[in-house]
Order: sequence, then C-alpha cells, then structure tokens
Amino acid sequence: MRKVLLIAALIAVAAPLSAFDTNTCSGDLCIQPISWNIIGLDSNAPTTSGPNEFMVGARVCNTSPTVTLTNVTTKLWWLSVNAAIGLSDIDTIAIPELKPGICNDFYYNGLVTRAKANHNTSRNYRVSVWADQAPAVNLGTAPWLVTGAVATPIERQLYVEKLVSQNRNQVLGISGPTDVFVGGIYTYEVDWSTATGGYEQIEHFVNLRNNTFRLLESHTDYAVPTGATNDSIYGDACGWDDLITSGTYRSCIGPTNYSGGKAGGSTITSWFTVKILGAGSGTLTTLIYDYSGSSYHYNSDYGQAYNSLLITAQAASDLQITISDSPDPATIGSTITYTGTVTNAGLSPVLSTDAGKVTFTIPAGTSLNTGGGALSDGVDFGAQDSDWSCSTSGSTVTCTLIGNMTDQVPATAGTFDAYVANYTFGVTVLSGTTGTAMLAAASVTSNLVDSYPSNNAATTTTYFAAPTDADLAVTNVVSSPVVTDSGTVTFTQTLTNNGPASATDPVFTTTVPSGSDLTAFTPESGWTCGVPAPPVTLPLAGPATITCTADSGTLSSGSSAQFLLTITETTATDGSALTSTATVSSATRDPNSSNNLASATTYKVANGSANLEITVTDNPDPVVAGETILYDNCIRNNGPTASVATYSYTLPANTTFTYVDYPAGWSCTTPNVGSAGTVSCTSNSALPADPDICYELDVVVTVSSTYPLSSVPYSATLTGSVPDSVSPNVAVESTALAAASSSDLSISKSAPANASVGTPMTYSIVVTNNGPAAAPPNTTVTDSVPVAMTINSVSSPCTVLGQDVSCVFTSAIPVGGVQVITINVTPNSGAGSTITNSATVANASDPVAGNNTATADTFIYAATVATMFEAAAARNGDVVEIDWNTSFEVDNLGFNLYREAGASRQQVNPSLIAGSALIVGQGSQFTAGFSYHSTDRAPVEGSVYWIESIALDGTTVWHGPIVPRDGSLAKSLMRSRVGLRSRCLDRRVGEGVRRRPGAAVRHRGDERREDPRGKRRSLPRDPGATRRLGLRSRIQPVGPAVDG
Repeated sequence: MRKVLLIAALIAVAAPLSAFDTNTCSGDLCIQPISWNIIGLDSNAPTTSGPNEFMVGARVCNTSPTVTLTNVTTKLWWLSVNAAIGLSDIDTIAIPELKPGICNDFYYNGLVTRAKANHNTSRNYRVSVWADQAPAVNLGTAPWLVTGAVATPIERQLYVEKLVSQNRNQVLGISGPTDVFVGGIYTYEVDWSTATGGYEQIEHFVNLRNNTFRLLESHTDYAVPTGATNDSIYGDACGWDDLITSGTYRSCIGPTNYSGGKAGGSTITSWFTVKILGAGSGTLTTLIYDYSGSSYHYNSDYGQAYNSLLITAQAASDLQITISDSPDPATIGSTITYTGTVTNAGLSPVLSTDAGKVTFTIPAGTSLNTGGGALSDGVDFGAQDSDWSCSTSGSTVTCTLIGNMTDQVPATAGTFDAYVANYTFGVTVLSGTTGTAMLAAASVTSNLVDSYPSNNAATTTTYFAAPTDADLAVTNVVSSPVVTDSGTVTFTQTLTNNGPASATDPVFTTTVPSGSDLTAFTPESGWTCGVPAPPVTLPLAGPATITCTADSGTLSSGSSAQFLLTITETTATDGSALTSTATVSSATRDPNSSNNLASATTYKVANGSANLEITVTDNPDPVVAGETILYDNCIRNNGPTASVATYSYTLPANTTFTYVDYPAGWSCTTPNVGSAGTVSCTSNSALPADPDICYELDVVVTVSSTYPLSSVPYSATLTGSVPDSVSPNVAVESTALAAASSSDLSISKSAPANASVGTPMTYSIVVTNNGPAAAPPNTTVTDSVPVAMTINSVSSPCTVLGQDVSCVFTSAIPVGGVQVITINVTPNSGAGSTITNSATVANASDPVAGNNTATADTFIYAATVATMFEAAAARNGDVVEIDWNTSFEVDNLGFNLYREAGASRQQVNPSLIAGSALIVGQGSQFTAGFSYHSTDRAPVEGSVYWIESIALDGTTVWHGPIVPRDGSLAKSLMRSRVGLRSRCLDRRVGEGVRRRPGAAVRHRGDERREDPRGKRRSLPRDPGATRRLGLRSRIQPVGPAVDG
C-alpha cells in the first residue's frame, strides 16, 4: 500500500555518544557504536525467564556536504569464539544510498543461549562499513577490513551479566498498527517507567528482526532530567567505560552525558519508526534493562501480553506495465509491433504461486502473430521468457507467471533490484479492417497487495490508415518555462508526416502570443509563410497567426519540417502565460487528428525572480485510521534565478509526525515522532534554475485510530529567497478515510478524441482496486452507450441489452488488481457534435463514491464530403480568379467562397455553388471528383480565400487558406497546390433559401464543373430556376481540425 522508500534513518551528523565511542572515518564515511556492551540472562532462571535477545548497533555517517554515498553496506564480524553468543538473524545490512550530512543506524540482533553457565562470558566483535565512494584503507590482515571499509574504532565486546527482574521497570503499553505491508513505514509507541530518579545506564527497545523490520529511527522523551531526549536505544547517562583493556571496564567514569548522571523517570515515552522488509508474523516484545548501584535489572513484566504486539506483515509488490506501438499509423496487411516492460519494483517477490498474470487485449480487426522459439505462444519476454506462458482466446492474450518475479541481481537485507521483463509481440491488421483508431490494452496483476495500483494497466492507440492516407503530427517545445522582462524564448515546432502516403497541400499555422513580439522566425526551407499572405515582417506583434504552405505542394511520408519562432517579451504581466499553438493539416485524409495541434507555454516572470513549483501525491488513498500516509513532494525551480527553497507543512489535527526523507543538500526540522507540529525543510544552497530537476521530499504521517473526519487534508507551501512571479506555490491533497475491510474501486475511461460517422472506434475502461482490502465478488461496471453509437462488440464478461453494457466480475479483485473492458462501437449520427459516454463501477464495499464514474468525450465528424485535390487563386487585372478541384465527393451539397482580410471573413458568392449531391443525387460517391471556378470582383490587398463545403446533413468543412498569385489561373494550379486546412462545424443552411439547381455561380462567363463521366460542360444561367432546401438553420460550436 505504500511507496517503497529504499532509505534508512535520516539523522543529522551527531557527536559521539561517549568518550570511548568515537567516530572512525575513511574519507567521508564514518562509523561509531551506539549500543550498550552489556547483555544478559536472568540471574536465577536463565533457561525460562527474562530476555535473551539484545540489539547491537552502529551509526554510520556521511560527512560530505555534497556527495551521496551509494551501496552502503555494514557487516558484524566476530573476533572471538563463544558459541553461546551469536545473532538471531543476518550479519550484513545494506542500504542503497546515504545522503550528504546524514547518519543511518544499523542494528543487529544479538542472541544468548539460555544457560546459567553463560553468565559472565563475552564475545568480541567489530562492525565495518563500506560504500562505492569509500577510499581504500590499509587493510592489513584483519578480516573485518574489506576493500574500502572502515570499522568501529576499537574491539567491542558483548558481556553477559546477571539480570535481576525489577518491578520498578514497567512497560505501561505498546501501540501501533498490527496489519502492515512490506515496504510500509510505521511508528510504534511504547509508554514505560523506571525508578523516579532514573538510572546511570539504560537501554530500551522493541525487538525487531532484520528479516522483517528495520529500525529507521527512535526517539525517547525522558522524565529525568527534565526535557531530556535520546535518538538511540541506549542511554549512557553516567559516562560508561566500555574499553575492554581498561582497569575501569564496565563502570561509570564520566563525563556524564545527562545532568545528574541518570536518565529515565516515572513517565517516559519512546517512538520507534520501522520499515517493513518482509512478509510474515511476529511478536514485538519490549525490554527495559539498566545498571544502578552495582547490579543490572530488567522489567519484571517482560513478555507479558499487554506489553507485546502481534504483527502480521503482508507481502506487497509494486507491479508496473508499459506498452507502446510501432508503426503508427498502420495499414491493412501491416504488422503492429507492441513493446513494453513488466516490472516488480516492490520489496516482495511475486512467486509462481501468487497468481501473477499479464493480460493483453489486442485491437479488433487484428490477429496475433506467432512464430518459433520465444514467439511460439505469441509473446516474447526476452531474457525472462521462461518465467511466462501465454495463451490466446479471441482478442485476449493471457500470460501466466510460471517463474518468479524476484531480484535479478542479488540484494541484501531489504534492498531490492527490480524485476524487469521486456516483452514484444506483433499483430497483423486484417483485410476489411475499418475505423480510425485501434486500441490495445495491457495489465499486470497478482494476489499480492500492490503499493501503487495506478500503474498496473496501460493502453496505446494505433491509428488505421489507408494506403492513400497521411498522418500529420506536430510537436511544440519551448526553450524555457519562463521569460523575463524583454527576454526571449524560442519555440521549436516540428511537423512530421507519419502516414503511408504523401500529404498534399500541407499547411502549417502557428501563433505569436499576446504580450510579445516575434523577433526571429526560421521556417523550413521550401515553405512560404505569411500573415496570412507573405511575407512575415519582423518584428511581428502578438497576437498574430502565421500560415505556411509547402512550395512543392506535398510532404512525403516520413518527412519533417521544422519552424523556429523566437519571441521577445513586451507587455506581458508577471505570472501570465505566453502560449504558442501550432496546427497542421493537408488535403489528404488524416486518420488521426489528435496530433494535429500542439501548444507550448512559457510564463512571464520579473527579472531576478524564480518560479518555484511544488506538486504532491499521496499513498495510500484511501487510508485506514491508525495507519500512515506518505506524501511524495516534487519541488522544482523553473528559473530564471537560483533560489533557496523552503518547504513548510503543518500537520492537521488528529495526525502525528512519523518520518521525513529529504533531498541531498537539504536540512529539516520536524516535530518529535508521534507529535504534531510543523515540518520545515530548507535547501542549504540556492536551487539552480533547471526545470528538469525534481527535488523529492517525502513526509510520512500517522492518522489517529480515532480520526473523526472522512478525509485527511494536506497543504504544503513553498517559498524562496528571491521573488516568485508565479504563485502561490501550494501543494494540496486530500486522502479519503476507509474501513480496513473496504475496497476503493476507481474507474478510468479513454476513447479517440475524434471519430467519423460510420467508422468503428473503441472505448477502453480500466477498473482499479485501491484497497485497503480485496473487493468482494460481483463488482459491476455499467455503461449506457449513447444512441448515436452502434455497439459492435464487448469484451468478457460483459453483456449487452439494447444500448446498456453490463460487466459483472464474479471473482474478488485483489488490492492493486485491475480489470480492463473494451467496447467497440460505430458512430451512426451526431456529426458536428461531441458525444459523451460515462461508465460506472459499483461494489457494496466501496467507501469512496467520487471516483466511481468516468467519462470520455469524442467529437464526431461526417465522413469527408469533399476532398480537395488542388486549389489556386490568380490575380487577373482587378479581379481574382479562384479554381478548385476535388478528388472525392459524397453527399456534398455545395460550396461557399470567402475572402479573409485580417480578422474579417466575407462571403464572395451570392448563392451556393452546387456540389455532387445537387448534381447527381444523394449517396453517390465520386473518386474522380469535380472542378469548380469562381471570381472575386472586389478583392482586397493582402487577403486570402477559404472554401466552405456543405454536406447534406449540414456539416461544413473549411478548406484553405488559398493565397492569390500573379499569372494565369492554369499556371497557378500547376505551380502551387496551395495548402488546404479543414475545420468542421455543424451549420445548417437556412430553410427556404433559393439556389440555382446544379449551377456554380460566376460573376462573368459560364459556370463550369467536371462531369463525373469526364466531360466538361457549360451550364447556362437560369435565373428563374429555384430549389427549396428543407434544412433548418442551426449553429453548432466549431469542432476540432479534421481533414476534408
């Protein structure tokens, strides 16, 4: 349920605990002992009573102010032989990194064999540490000095004393979560008491086995002396002599470390923050033992039920999956290759017994390719192929885990090198496949709890292209996220034809933001640009639109064109956005209009200011009362000035501080573990202006077991040392509260942004169980598909009744589990409108209703009514002649011609220019197309022309711009097939409008059109002829760019 933090206790570099426990360093890597050398057995009944397990610790510090040490490993070495003294678990502990100025505590579990003969025996040891960056030392022959290692400074010893049960030492209670998950961080509180005046030596801890727990940090508030605290399990109050060769060994010699030389008291609280490393069950037992006078004592209630806690740690994975496609778009007969990764980044391995499964849903109209070797079952998992076995049923490919998703590189004591399997498989696009978008889905699940279920499913959409289609795509990248007073930024905008065919008459448009001037413009060679007519004169004040067309009239498959716009800030206000939007289109059909537009934004900031930014995610969500929430903050400085950053978060009521992990080069002040207050963290130096650097700061809080509200709020602020023009910098989150037995089901839905009438499309629905418990059987998903969509097919286990889709999952969905549903539909109407479709998930155990419904919007446009082949406009004296040819028409009512000058667009033709529907009737398609002509007798200097085609259903498509040229019209058509952009809107021709039947209006001479039988005909004017069109007048919003 939690993000896996591969970290340990973040303790600031501290002074030694006593005169004898000094640091030993090798370069920046230092180590010192932090536990008492005294262990023991009950003085009277050592075989049956009292403790026999003790914690043995060392503190490792990175003293570098800048360098992070990696692969920090400690090992406990025995230097003498005594079979009665050993360890109850591992002798080597590793962490992946240790940040600058930070210390980490490593604790081993010492074990004494229960026998009276073992009193007053001992065993010597040392703890060594090494890291990737630790320099080599003089190794000598000592086994504990491995390459690059540094060891505790002197021989340490564990000495077995006789311990006396003492009722002055009492554990008043232990509290904390009992059902935990691997990778989670939790706090356990122990309340206890000693003699009123305290003791000269005291050690107190909860036994933590290293194969299940790691103690990240401890904190104790003593009653004596007043205000005294401790950040380790060992309280050396009197100044203890632990030097084996000393004549005062095992006695108080000073100097004292606490006022009065004693610590403890009648009211003491300790907090132990632990990380769960492995699955299993165990009992936490609390121990207090001390030295006072001349004897050693332990708490008389040791092992009693009320001061013990049974902990069950559940295995938790972090399964992840990705998927990508190539090529995109694809054509009939081509192979779509899908690649991706399946990852387990959690601390728990997923075994073959854990029902691990990867499910792929391949698009309708495709078949899975199989072959020899690893592809015999259709999917190749590379080096991990032997871990998986796949089978296919219809459009579903199920790959079952038959191996184990475990470390691919051996790791030590709770570290984990993620399991990664790279997969690939291919599908063939079958003959007869129609539509514009083919959706493939991938998911990975197991029976284990998943710490981040949101990354357990992924989808990708491949667009289907006919051999004659182009697929124009545009990208837009700005050189800096901020711009200062009179500063400059550059937008790099790249147009690419990903389609199988050349794009005819490609058009590129871009915008100059308001509040700026375009001061440099570099178009692709071979392109002509204007505003809207050429040339582009600099500086060009925004807002402005630049239109560019290819001089050759085509952009071949695989070719690109790049346009560089450099703007200079002029009048933008601080904090305002300057956005440039690039769009592309052509006269060639484009199956994917979703990549025809790209925007990039920079923000205006004052000189000498910074643009600090903070975002946050919470985990888990929902949370169970009494458990912890991890807030993962990402802090950035978008510039332009370096700035010290300060993070501040005040815990809400009924929550307490548990843990913080902060970036290298930062420092934090926090409340004590188990207390409320404010977490404040500051970078030790100014953060450079670099938006690509994320400074990750994690805060863990514990929610009270009696939390009274339905959600836990979070609000953190970020401030800087220099002014910030884009503010406020606040990260806000809300975590729902849920019962431990509930299951929060969330649903997401995706669909193509655009689709045309008559061409199939697919809805993808993903249901995720966010926990905290498995969702019981009979989770139900319902989807009432709009009547504008015809349902073609649904995935299992869904059924269809009319327009209603119902999917019932009869098996439980584990925490982190996902279910993927696909619904294939065909739009049958609604051209020019946006169709909204919603899906809902329901289960009786779901405590959060806000994420149970998801919607997807698709703009529906008519199948292309008129595809332009070429168009041109030529100046002829004081008039402009416009000719255009179509290569395809269906149900095309006709055309209107518009002159655009500046922001004004004026209709040129007084009456509709008839199209194929009026020439030869409804429903006929003509791939040979027609030719049309019109004349503008009142042209305006610098204007361009747009042609509006109108379908029988009222949908209109705009084609253009057409830039007038000097010379004959025929030469203009041959020389420049001017770029044609298309935009749809549902605008119905007014009822009762009179139109000449079949006549294309001209202002002089005969009207011309190309007969579908290939002969050019001249049509006489017939001023008396009219045709009444029974269409209602209705205006709809302009839709997205589509091709006509």
